[in-house]
Amino acid sequence: MLSPIQDLFADSWQLFKKGLLNVFLFYLLSFAILILLIVFGAILLGVTGLGAALFTGSPNTLLQGPGVILFVILAIVFILALMAIGFILQIGPILILTNPEHSVDFRALLQKSLHIAWPLFLTQLLVSLIVFGGIVLLIIPGIIISIFLSFAMYEVILGNKCCLEALRESVKTVSKNFWGIVLRLLIFFAISTLAAIALKDLSGLYFVFNIFWGWFGIAYSLTLYKQAKKEAREKPGSLKWMLIASAVGWVVFIAAFSFIVSQSENIISSLTERSNAPIPAPVLEEIENSTPSSQLQ
Repeated sequence: MLSPIQDLFADSWQLFKKGLLNVFLFYLLSFAILILLIVFGAILLGVTGLGAALFTGSPNTLLQGPGVILFVILAIVFILALMAIGFILQIGPILILTNPEHSVDFRALLQKSLHIAWPLFLTQLLVSLIVFGGIVLLIIPGIIISIFLSFAMYEVILGNKCCLEALRESVKTVSKNFWGIVLRLLIFFAISTLAAIALKDLSGLYFVFNIFWGWFGIAYSLTLYKQAKKEAREKPGSLKWMLIASAVGWVVFIAAFSFIVSQSENIISSLTERSNAPIPAPVLEEIENSTPSSQLQ
């Protein structure tokens, strides 16, 4: 059985206070890297001349063979770098809060976060595909699946697991205390909603609250995960019904999408044929007869 809700908030608050400074410094470092990346990209665009081609309305330079290849390479590298930073921002705070009392080697933390980024990407992509398929089936199955898989990220970051193995461990962790976890998540989101309503006219205060509440949310979800992990079942979790429900949802989605596309093509074809069809002779004669002779001349 999970710890009482008040203990969850108390433990989360203690964890939040212990790791706040290091999490704040880590975010500053990550955003500094992001700014340097943007500046570096702008310098590359200027040096290669691609910036002038993009912003001066002279695309000919960009469309030349070497230019377009270089632009595509730079764009891919930039997108991958942005994705890496996004995953680092997810992974780093969790690693910090796992051992909040230890001193943080930010260089080693960045390296470890980068090492985890790829398996986390694959796992989150798999979760998204499964949840989307469930959402297509009247939404509720997708919500249930998302709750069962909500701890997959922690299994990747803290348990060194990936993809289906991380998903099974998440299901195993959630299964024994499903409704208790749902209740604790609902309470957290209810507080967020009430705060948004109360602070809707105080944009500056709401912005600050969002930042710190988001950081507290990391401590809250990590504490909830650790509590649920202690109470997890011994047997591995099953993904069969989730995969079946998701597969059915994807089949329904693809069938509906194909039907809509085919119907759209038929409608467009019908409208095109009607617009190109000749005007019937009786209609044409009626138009000519109803048109004043002065206009015909």
